[in-house]
Amino acid sequence: METTFNKYKYLQELINEVKEGIADGTIKDWDGVCDLVDNSISNEVIYYHDSLQIISQTGLYDWSGIDDDLITDVTRVAYWGLHNFVFEESEDEFNSTIFNLHE
Repeated sequence: METTFNKYKYLQELINEVKEGIADGTIKDWDGVCDLVDNSISNEVIYYHDSLQIISQTGLYDWSGIDDDLITDVTRVAYWGLHNFVFEESEDEFNSTIFNLHE
């Protein structure tokens, strides 16, 4: 059975992973959050099939707003789109989770 990428499910799993990392001490700051997110997204865009699903889910049908240097193949476009989606949707939550860690 073929699985279909769901950006909201992915985002929720990623947020949970960040919170777990903060709770267990493997993530200590914003750089740690960014590293985890970057690694996770890189794993999601390994295959063209997955990248095309991500492009579809993130609505990236017009690539004119993406820096030309990033448009080398569909995996790069998918990475860019998923990265933007994750941080647009969750940056405040990541920041508040880190802020609470330091209180």
